[in-house]
Amino acid sequence: MCPRLERRYPFGGCRGCHFVNNIPTEVSNVPIYDRLYLGGSNNLRGFRFRDIGPKDSNNQPIGGQSMARATVEVSFPIVEKARGAVFYDCGFVNPDPWDFAPETIAVPRGVNAQASYIFQNFGVTDAKNLNISIPPRRTFNSFASDFGFGLRLDLPIGPLRLDYGFPIDTAGNSKHGHFNFSVGYQF
Repeated sequence: MCPRLERRYPFGGCRGCHFVNNIPTEVSNVPIYDRLYLGGSNNLRGFRFRDIGPKDSNNQPIGGQSMARATVEVSFPIVEKARGAVFYDCGFVNPDPWDFAPETIAVPRGVNAQASYIFQNFGVTDAKNLNISIPPRRTFNSFASDFGFGLRLDLPIGPLRLDYGFPIDTAGNSKHGHFNFSVGYQF
């Protein structure tokens, strides 16, 4: 069983800040269907489905055991049943549990204090036991982010989302934009 820790923060017209982690019962033997992935219509919309995170030797996604992501989306009315949206998504997936070292950015001095603050705000009271100490200026390779625009249609059969995302930080993935079509609300 792999529980998740998740919290959302809506503010004004911007919605969605996610911090997600699974806690595996057996670290060495987490089934592929219980692993975490990013990419696709519900998180990093500028990337293919499950494209962000650890990959095998054939460059196929194998998922990870820790991830963090954030999404900011501003929507605005176009006509009665249609809304436009502008969004920014970012996140990373790491292979080890409780490994929240985002990748492709240089970590500044003082990151330990920042990480402690983040963990405490998500209900983790003893951040020192999470092994989050990171040497200053370490660089990584799996942080990804995108921005884009979308259209939200309120149809009789349900809400429809059309998004086009452009990768900013690609984490070694495709540098081309990606179109997403989905049904339902993201927030």
